[in-house]
Amino acid sequence: MFEKGKRYLRKELHDKYGGNRQSGISKSRKYKIIMLFTSERGKEFGYEDGWKEGFFLYCGEGQSGDMEFVRGNKAIRDHQIEGYSLHLFKSVPEEKGFVEYIGQFVCVGYEIKEGYDREGKKRKAIIFKLMPYEEYIEFVDQGIQNNHEFSETSEDFKEMDFKKIRELAYGKANIDPEKRSTKREYIKRSKIIREYALKRAEGHCEYCGSEAPFYTKNLRPYLEVHHIYRLSDGGPDDPRWVIALCPNCHRRAHFSKDAEKVKEEMAKIVLEKELDLDNS
Repeated sequence: MFEKGKRYLRKELHDKYGGNRQSGISKSRKYKIIMLFTSERGKEFGYEDGWKEGFFLYCGEGQSGDMEFVRGNKAIRDHQIEGYSLHLFKSVPEEKGFVEYIGQFVCVGYEIKEGYDREGKKRKAIIFKLMPYEEYIEFVDQGIQNNHEFSETSEDFKEMDFKKIRELAYGKANIDPEKRSTKREYIKRSKIIREYALKRAEGHCEYCGSEAPFYTKNLRPYLEVHHIYRLSDGGPDDPRWVIALCPNCHRRAHFSKDAEKVKEEMAKIVLEKELDLDNS
């Protein structure tokens, strides 16, 4: 759709994709995309974006008073739930009206920080943590196949009973946003929750019910963990939104013509399982 490093006339982007032409957060009504715009001038209005520890920190919108999860801020927070992709552009000072494409990102969390608005008054600001899409997909969609990446958590879970694993998974899902500091910690938390999904499956695909097709070299049933919804509200993976699947059902979740129907069915299966576990 967009080419990294390429410069685009912002007006032409909106002519083609729609969205608010003035806002830094522009949600298209024509396509399932959200265009984010960042510039040095944002500092004048209480915004300051940039890279930190592998994340791109993007300040939410709202020039005066506390920022709230409405309009563009809500769109970023919920983009995975609603099936929208995030695309980040930066202004090009030497070419008026042009923006340069930085890349596609995934919102993996946010923090509420004290800051100042355009009038110099103290206010609460929403700082979104954006991870490059390629890096996110690398560990989310491929991590479960690379068993060595899971050796740390697998060993920890080997002698742990299911109740304890479940408590740990939900504890990680509800962790304080202030502690979501580094990409390394985010990935570690995600691995723990995926491990929980594998344990919950008990060696069977949670969608079709079939047994795992084979055992790995570590003598574990081979299942692949799929994210029904990518993220919870502002946080990392949620145990209620991941499901352990056989390879066939995993491909179906991604590529079938009835993928939306399959997603709804998977979500229902997992929620029913979790409710049963809550009441057991």
